[in-house]
Amino acid sequence: MAAKVTLINANWNPQAESLLIAAIGNNPSYTINELRNEVASGTSRLVQVVEDGKPLGYVVYFIEVFGGGRELVLQAGAAISGDLGALRKAVPALANLARKAGAPTMRAHLGDAARMRLFKKAGFQLAEYVVRAGV
Repeated sequence: MAAKVTLINANWNPQAESLLIAAIGNNPSYTINELRNEVASGTSRLVQVVEDGKPLGYVVYFIEVFGGGRELVLQAGAAISGDLGALRKAVPALANLARKAGAPTMRAHLGDAARMRLFKKAGFQLAEYVVRAGV
């Protein structure tokens, strides 16, 4: 029997923060404080990814509504993205969450090429490159 992966709503905690800091990486345009504030304000949600009672990591997500559509957005590339096995296990549960929210797609914001490779191996496809400049 296949292991059951579930997503459990979680409160902000030191373990999640540590994993999310690693997931953000060297991204100069997004900080752990911003992510923490988004979760605290309710604009984003923190969930723990659990396999048969064993914690695999954390994911922060929100549902974006745009152009008449919806998309589940994984922020900071998800704190499970340093582990391909955990990421692959979590993708079906995340896809189910997206479907329940009426979102036919999901995307992840990634801070480095290594995480990009892991997400591609987990079934994601490159959709665009994003650049940013201060003004």
